[in-house]
Amino acid sequence: PFRMAIIGSSGSGKTSCLLNILSKMSDTFGHIHVVYKASEPLYEFLSNKIGGKNITFYTKISDLPPITDFPNKDKQQMIVFDDQVNESDKAHTLVKEWFIRGRKVGKGVSLVYISQSFFKIPKIIRSQLGYLILLKLSSLRDLHLIISDFAMGIDKDLLTKIYRDSTREFGNFLKIDLDGSDMNKKFSHNFNQFYSVEDESESDEDFK
Repeated sequence: PFRMAIIGSSGSGKTSCLLNILSKMSDTFGHIHVVYKASEPLYEFLSNKIGGKNITFYTKISDLPPITDFPNKDKQQMIVFDDQVNESDKAHTLVKEWFIRGRKVGKGVSLVYISQSFFKIPKIIRSQLGYLILLKLSSLRDLHLIISDFAMGIDKDLLTKIYRDSTREFGNFLKIDLDGSDMNKKFSHNFNQFYSVEDESESDEDFK
């Protein structure tokens, strides 16, 4: 099970990115739970593709089944929290509990938090993340704040270049493995085009 945040400005393709991830892991999750503000065509497409009985949608965090009585414990599952940053502290207490304890529920629950703003996500949730997906952000200030929140082990200017390279085309993203110790497997353009950041012979312009 993994814990991930997908961050991008409005219209940057965050939901499409989620569907891309799910398509690459199509045999992994026995059930998917999505907490969202309102339905959108991409979620309807997802429901039709995987079968309605294998996905449940909620409009409130509090509608999720309790972590102590979660169904389908014989399967790996995923919970998606889409655009929930403005929900109450009480509601986020439940989200925090999932990010801390979700891996140990049944066969494991993977968590995805989707937001336009990284820093509106409660700090305890940010600290539990294993992966960060960055689409086009509102500004480079957001990127620099993200860099300051984690010990990335990389120069800010180089990471800025990598981010710009990764997101130059719509829907493309920078994936950061926050727990990874191999620096040359830590940053990738989309899923697996890794940047060799520790290869001193490589020029600043040749990232891949």
